[in-house]
Amino acid sequence: MSQERLFHDEEQIQAVHGNIYPEDIRNPAFSHGVIRFGKFDEDVKILRFSPLGCEFRVGDCTAYKEVQHLEITMSGHSNMVSLEAYIVYISEELNVVGVRWSTKKTKPKDEQSERKKRFDTNDRFLPTAVFTNPLKFDEMILCRIVNVSESGAMIETSIRNKFLATGMSNINVRLVFPIVGEIETKMTIAWVKVVENEGDAVLVFGAEFKVNRAFKSVVGEYVMQFCGDSTLNEIRQAGLIVANSKNTLFRYVLTRNDYDEVIKLRAHAYDRYKEDIDISELSDVYDSRSRILMANMQNKLAGTLRITFHESIEELEQAQYTKISKGFVPEVHDLVEMTRLAIGRDFTGTDLMLQMLREVMKVMIGLNRTYLIGSAPESLLRIYKKVGAEASEFTYSPASCPSLKLYVIKINMKDVLLGKIGNNKIWKKYCADLIPYAVDQGYITIDTQDKVVINIKKAIGAISGF
Repeated sequence: MSQERLFHDEEQIQAVHGNIYPEDIRNPAFSHGVIRFGKFDEDVKILRFSPLGCEFRVGDCTAYKEVQHLEITMSGHSNMVSLEAYIVYISEELNVVGVRWSTKKTKPKDEQSERKKRFDTNDRFLPTAVFTNPLKFDEMILCRIVNVSESGAMIETSIRNKFLATGMSNINVRLVFPIVGEIETKMTIAWVKVVENEGDAVLVFGAEFKVNRAFKSVVGEYVMQFCGDSTLNEIRQAGLIVANSKNTLFRYVLTRNDYDEVIKLRAHAYDRYKEDIDISELSDVYDSRSRILMANMQNKLAGTLRITFHESIEELEQAQYTKISKGFVPEVHDLVEMTRLAIGRDFTGTDLMLQMLREVMKVMIGLNRTYLIGSAPESLLRIYKKVGAEASEFTYSPASCPSLKLYVIKINMKDVLLGKIGNNKIWKKYCADLIPYAVDQGYITIDTQDKVVINIKKAIGAISGF
């Protein structure tokens, strides 16, 4: 058998590169590598390279007969790339060694354990990964993310990207999640394989990322919005963070079916306060003369509240249970009453309540009402006070939940908008962008002092990252 025939032996090529046709790299600058095994270092000439393995020419291949695993270091365009491998064949006639990249130490956690929850991405809102080829100068690799987990992803790219390999690490990558956001982080290629996709062969690799809170938040938000029917609890149990409900769809009850959904959610939310709650107790005459807000997340009702307008103080729901002083409650024409706040258990811990309060603020701007009167259990008082609520000494327990103690609260929404009361972080995120609308509607006027306060709060927010 001639040397040329031996070099192109199909069995040897397939043993190293599987069903990938390898890249001939005898000419490029990075075709030189350093082999390390035991105490020996040897410069070698790399001949063929693929995501599954490589072949290289050595000085004397007999030294490799007793070697099982070795390390190959190649000089990339920006850094050194070190890969672990195991020997597949040795050609003594040509002094050529063929190796496969090892997955022994870098096998991804997602492949090792079924406990790591993975979420399939949405083809209509497809996330992508972009990074520079570690070995090839000035080549960008664009990939689609097939599924994601707390710390990794399965990524698909063209089979023409030959210079990727198991074990490549410290790769700077930008992950783009449509609508939600982008992440720049470090990536390690944990495994590589070739699969069929609609009749075409594609390269798929497992990626492990350097993870921080921002990474988990962006991925968690994407999964919640676009990845099937996973509940918020399932997403959190998978190690992801979901705190922002900015893509929540808000609307008002229009049909009987809408109203039935609201009643079911109230029962679901309130049964923690009373066992065997009667659904009929969760509907009253106030519903018929109120705007009932519905907040939908993940194509399901996540939260609700009702906004009621009264002609006299005596009509307030709170007034049916406790005697509220006229000094605490403003003129009825300048207030709205908010009651029956309910959030599904799968969505507790998000900012959904603050998002719904923002919707109430928009209604109040349109109607030019200053004060919001409501009630809150002790567990929510801290959040309401951060918004700017004033809690009174008046308490009551509704008939539907006798064990639930509610505190009557009041919020001056004009002062909240102007930044005079409330937490700066909440003001910056939920209120500041409504100021131009409120001014246009004649809801507020801004004098010089107000401008100073607003600019200071914005500056503090920018410095602190809020």
